[in-house]
Amino acid sequence: MNVYEIIQKFVKDKHYEQDEHVLGILFYGSSKYGLNNSNSDIDLLIVYDNSDNQTRLIRGNAIVDDTRIEYFTKTIREIHINVEEDFITQSNASVSIIGKSDIIYEKNGAMQDLQEHVLNKFKKQLPPITKDKAKEKLATINNRIERLKKYAESEEYGYYFEHLYNLIIEMIRRLYHEMNGIPRIETSKGFKLYRNKQYQDMFSIHNIPDSTFLEMYFELIQNQTMNSKEKLEELIDFYNYAKKTVDFDEYNNYRFPIKSRYYENISINTDVDLEDMEVEQIQIPEETLSAVKKFMEEMNYKNDEHFLGIIVYGSSLTGFNTKDSDIDLHVIFDNTDPNRLYRGKRFIENDGKVVEIEYFEKPIYEEYLMAENEFLHQDNAALSILGKGAIVYQKDESLAEIQKYVLHKFKDDLPPLSIDEAREQISILDNKIQKLENLLHEDSPYFYHFYHIVLEKMREVHHQIIGISQIATDKVPKIYTDAGYRESVCKTNPSPDFVEEFLRLVTIGNDKEQMLEDIKAFYVKVKHGIELGQEYRIPIESSLKHLLLYLKNGALSYSSLPITSDMIALLDKKNGLTTKDMTDVMQLIESLKTKELELGG
Repeated sequence: MNVYEIIQKFVKDKHYEQDEHVLGILFYGSSKYGLNNSNSDIDLLIVYDNSDNQTRLIRGNAIVDDTRIEYFTKTIREIHINVEEDFITQSNASVSIIGKSDIIYEKNGAMQDLQEHVLNKFKKQLPPITKDKAKEKLATINNRIERLKKYAESEEYGYYFEHLYNLIIEMIRRLYHEMNGIPRIETSKGFKLYRNKQYQDMFSIHNIPDSTFLEMYFELIQNQTMNSKEKLEELIDFYNYAKKTVDFDEYNNYRFPIKSRYYENISINTDVDLEDMEVEQIQIPEETLSAVKKFMEEMNYKNDEHFLGIIVYGSSLTGFNTKDSDIDLHVIFDNTDPNRLYRGKRFIENDGKVVEIEYFEKPIYEEYLMAENEFLHQDNAALSILGKGAIVYQKDESLAEIQKYVLHKFKDDLPPLSIDEAREQISILDNKIQKLENLLHEDSPYFYHFYHIVLEKMREVHHQIIGISQIATDKVPKIYTDAGYRESVCKTNPSPDFVEEFLRLVTIGNDKEQMLEDIKAFYVKVKHGIELGQEYRIPIESSLKHLLLYLKNGALSYSSLPITSDMIALLDKKNGLTTKDMTDVMQLIESLKTKELELGG
């Protein structure tokens, strides 16, 4: 059977054409373009009307005539939401999935209308991120590079250099796309897409990074003969080239605005009784305390009537710092200005030494939001920052109260993924492993780079499945192997055999077949007993809340976009969104059309 016969058999078996609620079926992906291989599947999107949004959102897999079909079922309303989210987040997946797809079936021209809408939407260039957002991401990447420098010289943790090196390359590549309004490209697709016009057409990519950037990128991910010092030097050159259009000097004082990452109306439990809760008073090292006081004086915080105090955290507090370590601070204000969100760095002279201070300025409500959101999303950085941090100065009891609140919040175990959420993540990992197999069969030099991307994704998903906190990738080896340090940052390890195997696998070898075999064996531990089988249907969540958050925070460069109180109120939905909610928000989106951003509905 050819591909269209297989699709027709699938459609007939599922009775889609007889379902009055099915508006159309779209065929997209490598099999459509004849660029498939033995591991490729057939990609389909089944579009429903809006009669039952909550049960229509499905990620599925089926086997027809020994061929795998990966399909999504979505309502037309959800697809419109996806289109808006794609545009705002610099993805043109909607173009290749919808705009350029083959229509297998449609009712009353609905798919042609949808395709026209998508193609008109993406006639405009995708919006680049703002300069401030770029600076925020560059600051994070620079911190990773500083850690990589230490690994390059470390006898104890040098084995982790290669893994972090590859992950930083990927961070820089993605940021370059964001800064230049270039559509997002998955790592595994970029290997061919950057050099092959057929793949660019398939994914509707009409602008790619410049030739110098690509030359540097391919050199970094292909060259396995360079030593750590040479790789580090080339990586720094790559980083500097990527950020050349942004006025950002990470080695001098800086301060720039950032956006909230949290839903504004998340519920905060104000009824919990914290009065008798005891907080361990951590002794701040005198050298750290002296530097923080000097910083507070230079920034003139005490003369600001809205200033509530400072919390110091991190290695300078816990004693795991080195001579090169910085001091980490949260500078907290009252809620008079909810947009007072800044990230900064300042170098001060203290007792004859230059001390680096890395700080965040936030209203106190934002700190509560961080605690609530992190708990829901399996992160407990708020615990080590706020709950276990030390108060240097406080105007009133506000900082003591939030410490108690955070400690009370995190006394419970973090919630693991639901079974459906876990199954969805496993289906994503399945696809990545298949792509890694493809690179092996093609004897691709990019196998090594993608191996590290897949391995890191496996580690993150395993933490989510078993319900333990995420860990910044640059700190993994120390947290996994140093119990004292792990306790100081309030983290929990996976099982000892998982840790042992992960740390073994980050040490790259040269035998690609053995590497693939090992990572597939490790995958059994990652899944923690959850299996999908050959055929499955997994409920997935609406993208609505993500879209609303992007809009609330200014939709990247669209900082003047007005957001109504009605829209914000929708962010408070905790147990899913009803069909009426979906209708309301699409009407709100329609009402928010501006000259800068035409939001279709």
